Amino acid sequence: MNRQPVGKLLREFGLRGELKIKVYISPFHFKQYKSVFIDNVEFEIEKVKFQEGQFGIIKFKGINKREEAEKLKGKEIYIDENLLPPKEENEYYIYELENLNVYYKGKYIGFVKSVIVQGNYALLLIKTQNDEIFIPLHKKFIEHIDTKEKRCILKEDLDETIINP
Repeated sequence: MNRQPVGKLLREFGLRGELKIKVYISPFHFKQYKSVFIDNVEFEIEKVKFQEGQFGIIKFKGINKREEAEKLKGKEIYIDENLLPPKEENEYYIYELENLNVYYKGKYIGFVKSVIVQGNYALLLIKTQNDEIFIPLHKKFIEHIDTKEKRCILKEDLDETIINP
């Protein structure tokens, strides 16, 4: 079964094995999970609480010391793909956007190297032949995304200097 990232363990928090996390999905949906995977090892969630937006504190069963939590710092949190929350129309999971081929005025210009999420906004980092450019993931800049065909088509009225700096 495929697993997809839903968050990242940022750093240890306190002395009892808790960790600060950032989730890539709604905290409401994340709270529903009983266990997650880290490095293909299943960890049972003892408790999780969210402080502000996508940031929270998580405690795993069996991780009771700061030193144990420190070993998990910086690691991604995964769940089975079939447990991902449902998407609305024109919503995408990050893994669906990565490696999309990007086209502008009918020509291939590069691929989506990564997706950078900042609060409610997302940027596509597009690797072109000569450079890397950022395009906001917004209908003002994106004409069409087809995750099945792995294509992202940019609007033709974009400023040429954005595409060819």
